Amino acid sequence: MAWATREINPTVALLEPGDGVFTVYDFALDRLTATDDVPPAVTWQLVIDNTEPGELDKIGYQAEITYGHRDVAERAWQRAAEAGRTNAMFNLGIVLYERGDLTEAETWWRRAVENGDTSAMHNLGTLLHERGNLTEAETWYRRAADTSNTTAMCNLGALLHERGNLTEAETWYRRAADTSNTTAMCNLGALLHERGNLTEAETWYRRAADTSNTTAMCNLGALLYERGNLTEAETWYRRAADNGDTTALCNLRILLELQGKLLEAKTLCRWTADVFLPNLGVLLQRWKSLCSSAGTSPRPRPATEGPPTSATPPP
Repeated sequence: MAWATREINPTVALLEPGDGVFTVYDFALDRLTATDDVPPAVTWQLVIDNTEPGELDKIGYQAEITYGHRDVAERAWQRAAEAGRTNAMFNLGIVLYERGDLTEAETWWRRAVENGDTSAMHNLGTLLHERGNLTEAETWYRRAADTSNTTAMCNLGALLHERGNLTEAETWYRRAADTSNTTAMCNLGALLHERGNLTEAETWYRRAADTSNTTAMCNLGALLYERGNLTEAETWYRRAADNGDTTALCNLRILLELQGKLLEAKTLCRWTADVFLPNLGVLLQRWKSLCSSAGTSPRPRPATEGPPTSATPPP
């Protein structure tokens, strides 16, 4: 510290004291930023050990987002969460959830919820939804949705959709879709599709597909197939398949076989047979069976969004 605060000239030092904190000299900061060096592990630990809880939120966020040091972020957020920092509780829950430690994730999200964190309400609802506890999941989705959390609105719609409460599911899907939530647009299209309202379903599928939502692309292809528009159905299946949607890839193969494009269908089959069935011959027989059936495309189904996968910045 004595060396770092020593004046290089009468107006410059590497660390300049003021108002109880030190500021890094601009030129030195620019130099450090330009080198893009990653702070060593010992430095991170010193920072965590000597930082007030109110600042640990920021330390964890920088470690996770800027440097990709999730282990450092977890240690920082653990200390901050134990000191009562709500944002750290939420972010710590994300780390634990993605690691598969669902019990601990639930514990921290419940603590964050007690402090009024609406994002934690949604995440807690999602975790409970995945575990099959639909009653309590619905409770938390509703609480988060009532605070205008659009992802919670969408997932509440999906849960109600599962339970067969299509009227209220549609209401929540529409509320979320009206705020440009693309998953809600796709889910609303799926619900309308199921009800036979193909015209409006197509409208919502197209809106979601235009934002690169692959599920919407695939479902739009299915709807167009039902209407006999095989050319455009193929286009949307291809777009979804090019973005990694395996259901669209399967549907594309079936459509190509129906159109007599057997060579391309066979080529696609060989590329990804292991995704569906280990035996290529069995797979081909399955497709022939599907092609001879009334419906060659899987019915649209709601797709819920899981907890956020990135940390939230400290307030």
